[in-house]
Amino acid sequence: MIRALIFAFIVIVWSASAQAQVILQCYNSSSGFATTQPCPGNKTTTNRATTITSGGTFQNVLSAATNRASLSIENNNASDSCWIYVGSGSATEAKSILLLPGGSYTRYFPYVPADEIQATCASNSDTLYIDTQQ
Repeated sequence: MIRALIFAFIVIVWSASAQAQVILQCYNSSSGFATTQPCPGNKTTTNRATTITSGGTFQNVLSAATNRASLSIENNNASDSCWIYVGSGSATEAKSILLLPGGSYTRYFPYVPADEIQATCASNSDTLYIDTQQ
């Protein structure tokens, strides 16, 4: 009986360990696909902050890229809302993600969109802080 309990405990611990390894999968930008190797500790962060040139009109703020490890977009405006659209289709506010003033949209691997990102804000000269890690 005790041996059976010890065996069951070892199986449960091994199973949890295997699940943890799967969760820690990382995108390997040199090979172009996800690997089961542990994620490296440091990624290069690129600041891609942008200014909206025409309020209410969507503009491309990030091109499609398959090697993103993370994505952060923050509405820097004190009173204007912004909208982000993931994809290359026809963007509208109704099909977009609303970012209230100070609001943000953040995604980490493996849930980082590889699609083009379009954005607009309520007024000309509104700004969005955008960064990606690769």
